[in-house]
Amino acid sequence: MNKNLKNITNNGEQESGFSKLEKYKEEGYLFHGSPKSNLKKIEPNESGHGNNYVYAVSEPVFAAMFSLKNRGNTLVAMWRRNSEGVPCLYERKEGIFDTLFEGQESSIYVVEKKNFFQEKGMWASEYVSKKEEVVVDEVHIEDVREFLLELEKYKEFQLIKYEDREKYFPNIEEDEIKDTHALIKKYGGQKTLELLEKWRPDLIDKVSWFETNREATSELNKKNSM
Repeated sequence: MNKNLKNITNNGEQESGFSKLEKYKEEGYLFHGSPKSNLKKIEPNESGHGNNYVYAVSEPVFAAMFSLKNRGNTLVAMWRRNSEGVPCLYERKEGIFDTLFEGQESSIYVVEKKNFFQEKGMWASEYVSKKEEVVVDEVHIEDVREFLLELEKYKEFQLIKYEDREKYFPNIEEDEIKDTHALIKKYGGQKTLELLEKWRPDLIDKVSWFETNREATSELNKKNSM
């Protein structure tokens, strides 16, 4: 456990809740974030990997970030570990951290690791299970934004704001275009275009695929609106 957390007195539910999660982490448990509270079991759902899975992560902070139904996408925010291994979120859209997390309640569920595995293409902290998972424990978060910002004080989380993103990621514009092409490959041009129109309209004219396929996309939009 982080030495900073050991020195925290129990003068706040969020701090004591995270300390409990850190103990479970040390014991090898995994964590599942959800906007639903009081779950006793977590059932597999259809996933972006084309299978029915229960998703979990090895880091409670990531579980908090993934605990909301509307948690954005890689076009507006990215999550990873910084150079010191601390979970971080960096904004690709100005103010998206507050937009997504402010005032939002959620729960972090503790689950056993025994049924979980990793598939090709998953990132290091991500695990899946094909089985219904029994909840070991639950930590309720009253405000996800405040929960994460409180953890930032103790260097358990880092928020990289939109205005600071280029300090950490100098090639961010090129990366965003590459990531958009990856979304097109995974979900198709029409669905990706809908995501861009909602979250990042500024990217549409920067991505060559939409220029090359503009006519076909326009025709598809007309058909869908009929």
